[in-house]
Amino acid sequence: MNARHILRLFATSCLLAACAKEEEASPPEIAIQIDFQSTAAAVATDSVKIYVFDGLISCNDLIRLRQTEQPLPPRRAETPSLTPCQLQNNQLNTVELDLDKDYTMLAVGQIGGQDFFAGCTQQPAYGDTKAVDITVALLDDRKSLKDPPQCAKLSDKCSGACP
Repeated sequence: MNARHILRLFATSCLLAACAKEEEASPPEIAIQIDFQSTAAAVATDSVKIYVFDGLISCNDLIRLRQTEQPLPPRRAETPSLTPCQLQNNQLNTVELDLDKDYTMLAVGQIGGQDFFAGCTQQPAYGDTKAVDITVALLDDRKSLKDPPQCAKLSDKCSGACP
């Protein structure tokens, strides 16, 4: 083997090592599933936003901050506002997270631009990818859906079959 061949082999192995290191560095995407308390709640909801926080934060504290319209703590990530139809079709409801860290996730559903539903879950470090479920319920027990939705099923709303 001549020096040029050895140098080429060394450069190739360095490039492969760099690519492997870069691939390891990118965290996997974690799917987030939103579960509504009822079909009517899913149909009535205009949008849902998911906030991801570093560490295990009290869900009660996060929901209380949202109820009292106070700012949330700094976030690791957040999704864009997603419609229930996008959530049902698994569009954009993933976040990239390191698997060896703890997270807390808060989901807030809005109707007419107002917070109406919220749910939270804590996700301890778990080492493999799996979907995270967040059940959302009324943010304020004194509120209720005033007008029942026109659609009986979310799939009808998503397909445009409802007035």
